[in-house]
Order: sequence, then structure tokens, then C-alpha cells
Amino acid sequence: TGYFAQLISERLSNKSPYFSLFTPIVSAGSVALCGQMAAAAFFTAYGRTRTVFWTNLLGNALNAILDPILIFGFAGIPALGMDGAAYATVAAAFVQWAVLARMAARMKPSAAEPQGEKEDGGKRVPGFFELSARILRYGVPSGAYSALNVASFTIFVFATGMLSEADFAVSNACFKVNYLLIAPMEGFAVAASTVVARFQGMGDADGAARNALKTLVLGLCVVVLLSVGAVVFREPVLRLFSPPGGASGEAFVGTGSRLFVLMAVWQVFDAADVILSGALKGAGDTRFVFRWMAAAAFGFWLPLVGVVCLLWPEICALWGTMVVYVAVICAGTSIRFARGAWRRHRLV
Repeated sequence: TGYFAQLISERLSNKSPYFSLFTPIVSAGSVALCGQMAAAAFFTAYGRTRTVFWTNLLGNALNAILDPILIFGFAGIPALGMDGAAYATVAAAFVQWAVLARMAARMKPSAAEPQGEKEDGGKRVPGFFELSARILRYGVPSGAYSALNVASFTIFVFATGMLSEADFAVSNACFKVNYLLIAPMEGFAVAASTVVARFQGMGDADGAARNALKTLVLGLCVVVLLSVGAVVFREPVLRLFSPPGGASGEAFVGTGSRLFVLMAVWQVFDAADVILSGALKGAGDTRFVFRWMAAAAFGFWLPLVGVVCLLWPEICALWGTMVVYVAVICAGTSIRFARGAWRRHRLV
């Protein structure tokens, strides 16, 4: 909803006297996003993912309703243009946070405690500062992983922008489809993280491994079906993005078809890496996940992208580096999971 609101409000942004306030609005609202993510993680840890889903749906619906009201103005509310989209997004985040926090506060102890848990099991319960230090120890690498992962892909997109406008356009179109295919894998990653964390918390590392592998197999089955479907129906999908008719349209579809095949190949490796990384994060092995991704992306992939840009500046060659990178990072993550060093981690 925020993306489409931006497209709409860009036409009004030059007329908005509040345009310069856009960045501070989003920055100030980031506290709500952090709170909403923490509250969502609380419910996810107990397997109550439907609660998170319905709350997110509520937030997105509110965002969609507020967007036209605040962007264009309604019932005496001034037209805020781009800033209206920012206010709508921030308001929706605060509502999601408030709803989840209220529900968490009203949860009964019996509903919040995992089955079979006996108070502290006779073990010492960490104090507030000690537990906070442990949370930061495991959480900071996980957050840094997400930031550097986005940064590396952003640099790659900039590299594709150095090619022709046609190549850049078809690459961006394929990336939009790629996100739709890989987005479900984020759900499998959360599932793997949740089941591994719960079994690790019960001291059952073997059960954590079994359930992580079950999640991996199920996720791979789904991504293979999606990838095959994308390849089979690549031409009609690409024509939704291509220029109308003519040689340029055919060239767009031809190049996009080759990129779809490369995308289908890396989807399998990417799905396996995302799910196994989620499992490692659930076990607390966040430092490895961060360090391995940073080393593979900035020590191998992006230098390879630079070499290809200098020696073979062609879009399929650039996308080929993505296939190699995802295969390499998937191999490292798989080896780490198989060796089982994550079994020794304990948050509490």
C-alpha cells in the first residue's frame, strides 16, 4: 500500500507545502515499526502466527483507507501529498503495535507458556540486564544481516542500472516477479526459526533439526512449483511489463525469458538458504549467519559483479553472478547447519 501511495502522491508532492517533512515523519514513526516487530515476534514465538497475520491485515487496510484521505484531502483534512502517505503508514504501524501489545498484555500465563515447561526447571533465571545483553548479542547480528543483505542487492541493482535502459527495465520487472516468488519463503524461514527455537528451548536439538529439515523440504517443494510456473508462463507475465508491440517489446520479452530461467535456478538455492538461515537464527547462531553473508556478498559476489561490469557488461552475465553467489552462500549455510555447531547455543 505504501508503494502505490507513493506513486499516486508523487504527482502532488511538488504542490505540498509539507514535502520537506516527509523524512522526519517516517523516521519518527520507526519506533512504532520496531515495537510492532517485537510484539509480532512475541506471538510468533508461541506459534500464534494467525494473530500476527490478522493484525498486519488490519494495519494494511487502515493504511489503504488513510492514504487517499491524507494524500488528496477529505472532509476538511488538507491534501498533504507525499507526506500524507507517510502519515498513513506511521499511523497504521502505531495501530498494529498497540493492538499486538494490548493482546500480549492480556494473555493469560497458561496461554503464554510453552506446554511442558516447569517454571524455571530449577535453573537460575537471568536478570534484566543479563538477559538484555544476551538479546543484543543474538539480535544485533540478525539485524545487521538484514541491513547488509539489502545493501548488497541495492548495489547490484545500481550495477544493472549502468547498462542500457532496456536492460535495466527488464531486470527490474523480473525482480518484481522474483520477490513474489521468494516472499513465501520468508514465511517458511519464520516457521523454521520458531520450531527450532522452541525445541532448543526444551533441550531437544534432534527435534529442532528434524523439524527444520521438514520445513526445508516443504519450502523447496513450494518454490520448485512456483519457479516452474514462472518459467512456463514467462511470456504472458513479461508482456505485462514490456513496451507495447514492436521490436522493443519482443526484445524485452526475449531478454526477460532468459532472466526468468536464471531466476528459477537461483530460487531453489535462495529458498534453501533463507529457510536454513532462519533455522540457525532460531537456534541463536546469528553471528555466523551475519558473518557468512557479509563475507560472501562483499568479499565474493560484489567484486565478481564489478569484474563482470568491466569485462562483460551484459545483463544475463550479471544475473549469472547472482546464481553463483546464491549457490555459494547456500552451500556454506547448509554445511554449518549439518555440522551442528548451532546445537550448543542457549539464550536462557
